[in-house]
Amino acid sequence: MEKNSLNLAIFLTSDFEPGIYSNQLIIESGTDQIEFEFEFEILAWKEITGSSFNLAIKYADTKTKELISSNQAPIIIQSNTNWQLYAFIEADINLTPELKLTADKLAQNIVNLKSGFSSIGLEPVLVASGIKTNSLPAKQAIIYYQLKIKDFTLIKAGKHNYSLQFILR
Repeated sequence: MEKNSLNLAIFLTSDFEPGIYSNQLIIESGTDQIEFEFEFEILAWKEITGSSFNLAIKYADTKTKELISSNQAPIIIQSNTNWQLYAFIEADINLTPELKLTADKLAQNIVNLKSGFSSIGLEPVLVASGIKTNSLPAKQAIIYYQLKIKDFTLIKAGKHNYSLQFILR
């Protein structure tokens, strides 16, 4: 048994939480018995994806002077640990939009969102937090976002470039 090699395959799923795991392996061959203790680590992981982080802000309400994005766009979060979502904006003008987040039905129990619209600027602002998503049936939380500008009269007419950024910590 000392001259032979042993390959051990461990199949893990996203349900495992971060941490160090250990177990004992006993191999018996006739009257010989060898015991191995093995240890492995599952690292914490977080991932964010989305279709587009630059919605067109084009629907105006002349009574309230608000500009609102055309629709809600999805952000998909997957993780095996607690997470926090931050947002900020990079713009070529003095643009101070507000961001509104909503969670899909399955994610509502694990996601904490600020209610209503929240101001975002050049510095990252905490907009949502949650627990591991691997407990959900789809193993992911879908969060939808919408943008609004309070007073369009403060912005010069025309097309303006901006980049909405999300950071997952």
